[in-house]
Amino acid sequence: MHFNYNPEWYAPRTIEETIGIIKKLKREGADFQYLAGGTDLNVKIRDGALLPENIISISGIARLAGIDHIPAGSGQDDIILREGGTLDLIKTSYLSIGSGTCFSDIKRNLLVLDQCRGLAHAAGQVGSPQIRNIATIGGNVSNASPAGDVATMLTALSTIVITESPSGKLGTHIGSFFKGVGRTVMSADELITKFLIPISEGSQGSGFYKLKKRKAVVLSVVNSGAILVCEQGVFTKAGVSLGAVAVTPLLLDDAEDILIGKSIDAFPELLPRIGEAARDMSRPITDVRATKEYRKEMTKITAERALQRAFDNMMENIDRGRN
Repeated sequence: MHFNYNPEWYAPRTIEETIGIIKKLKREGADFQYLAGGTDLNVKIRDGALLPENIISISGIARLAGIDHIPAGSGQDDIILREGGTLDLIKTSYLSIGSGTCFSDIKRNLLVLDQCRGLAHAAGQVGSPQIRNIATIGGNVSNASPAGDVATMLTALSTIVITESPSGKLGTHIGSFFKGVGRTVMSADELITKFLIPISEGSQGSGFYKLKKRKAVVLSVVNSGAILVCEQGVFTKAGVSLGAVAVTPLLLDDAEDILIGKSIDAFPELLPRIGEAARDMSRPITDVRATKEYRKEMTKITAERALQRAFDNMMENIDRGRN
């Protein structure tokens, strides 16, 4: 424990105030870290792994917390994408989750449960109840852990990560966001402000499955997220993601090729093909939680179970619409 550690402390109340502080620190050549829930940063400081000169506490910024539905044609300005072009907020509706929203709020939010049940489930798998009450989705995703439950689910959902910095606002497709263990595309002065999850017009379902060694408070051995959308009995969208089997979450491209355009009645015979493709795509390692051989075989099972949950959720939504 570094008892003599005494950083300069900032507690802005707005994003604009935060940007001003960042500009000041950059002019001075000083290093800094953002602090939200602090469940990861506090441990690093305790262990002496990270001792920033300045800490910017963003927990008091009201705009960073909350969950909303942004309808198509809301009139908001298009967001510039890091990969080029702009994000069209006219034709697509989105579920917006502020980066400062804690996992407990995500787990029980009615909008999330209704539109992205798999994300609610993934949020409920993070740490303990005490951790979920304070840990934020933005801080967790920024850590870029390959075994992150929520990061895997957000990947399946084709999420857009919105960041702000003195250079302006940017959107990044989550498939381009992670660059390796603990690494993202963000520069040091970028702050995640929210996550935008596209909501399809058809009947949608999502699911998450986590293979773990204990019932709670444990990292994934393997995890998987899935989303399915159908219109008039035909799959129009499919996404399957894999976690803890590579240095970043993986998106299974074969899921679209196998499922889109197929009748939902063919799902039982298509499901094993998804599992086999997931197993073939995985690139796991051996560590204290499992061998790479075991992980590779379990990737098939995990992907199939996440996709089955997405299918069941989609069918529930179809039945609900008929009543």
